[in-house]
Amino acid sequence: MLALLFALAWMNDRNGAYVVGGSQAIIRLIRERLDELGGHLGLGARVEKILVEQDAAVGVQLAGGEIIMAEWVISAADAHATIYDLLDGKYVDEITERTFRTLTPFASYLQVSFGVARDLSAQPGFVTRVLDAPLAVDPETTLSALSLRFFHFDPTFAPTGKTAVTCFLPTRNFAFWVDLQRNDSVRYQAEKHRVAEAVIAIVEKMVPDFRKAIETMDVSTPATVIRYTSNWQGSMEGWLLTPGMGFKPLRNTLPRLRRFLMAGQWVMPGGGLPSGLMTARLAVRTLCKEDRIPFLTDPAALSRAAEARRQAMHILIVDGHPDRNEQRFCHALAAAYAEGARQSGHDVRVIIIASINIPFLRSQDEWMHGTLPPQLREPQAAVKWADHLVIIYPLWLGDVPAYLKAFLEQIDRTSRSRRARRTQPQDH
Repeated sequence: MLALLFALAWMNDRNGAYVVGGSQAIIRLIRERLDELGGHLGLGARVEKILVEQDAAVGVQLAGGEIIMAEWVISAADAHATIYDLLDGKYVDEITERTFRTLTPFASYLQVSFGVARDLSAQPGFVTRVLDAPLAVDPETTLSALSLRFFHFDPTFAPTGKTAVTCFLPTRNFAFWVDLQRNDSVRYQAEKHRVAEAVIAIVEKMVPDFRKAIETMDVSTPATVIRYTSNWQGSMEGWLLTPGMGFKPLRNTLPRLRRFLMAGQWVMPGGGLPSGLMTARLAVRTLCKEDRIPFLTDPAALSRAAEARRQAMHILIVDGHPDRNEQRFCHALAAAYAEGARQSGHDVRVIIIASINIPFLRSQDEWMHGTLPPQLREPQAAVKWADHLVIIYPLWLGDVPAYLKAFLEQIDRTSRSRRARRTQPQDH
């Protein structure tokens, strides 16, 4: 009821409406603006891990093994999956545990969708129908009413003369559907078919011969929601807004983890698109403040900043002093260079070799055919990312320290092994 009142108030103020084209229309505009500002949207790749060095987020690793380095990582994904899977549960405290223990997520759902070869504009766009007999969704869920949406008001959803229709069936018994999908695919399909048939029978009481006009049909379940979104318990919109919670966002940081923020419906209870936008803005303001970067909202200023961003370089600084002692001059020099480059608008990353366990290569065969140690995959990806490489090191016996040489040999060997027949190193 509270959500309905807010929606009516926003619409009355002309600050809320339905966007023709649905959420994709909004996403398209955001993506176009992102492109204008020099950003890049990558799709079709699942994040497997958030990379962390010295309790600071430094990038992500994708399912195919690709590593993307970053100065900041912001997760708008499911909070439980982010904290306990992508970060292995290493940054959890009592507040985190209490949040998942005491707050209530939105229910999960089944959605039955139809493509109907009829003009159903005589039907209301949204209708809740009280049922003559309860509908059993699953062993723990029985509904006395169901909601239908007839998308005749949006011409992008179906060709002229046809209508897209959806039916939304909430359930908290996500485990039932996940178990069926994993362990009994035949019954899983049978249960989906049973629910779809029940919905068709109900709609036919409103729309005679509805079944004959169905051209395509799809049934998604909580297992579908989890498979595509990883949402905890198949929740549709994060945390449910309950009495006493207030309207303040939850914590968007994790204890002891730097350069990491969260945004989205698990930060702002109540769900909906506005929560995503508001928490994303909060996250960006936070990182701008942390990095002492102006938070710009004026379109002209944003365009100027975007142009400067396009001219910026990717600068990688390799602090090559093997000693971890913070008093070393090389460490101070690397930090000063990084600060100056950032203030000039460049993207900067720093690798401190003293903090990495670097094994020495001992043979030509190991250099050409050995496996790169896992702890050096991220530094190697950073070298490939860089437009400009800065190596800072002391002179030891008139030369580069052996530990820095070991680092350079390790990160360079796999790229050179492809052309080893032409440029083999001398075995010594």
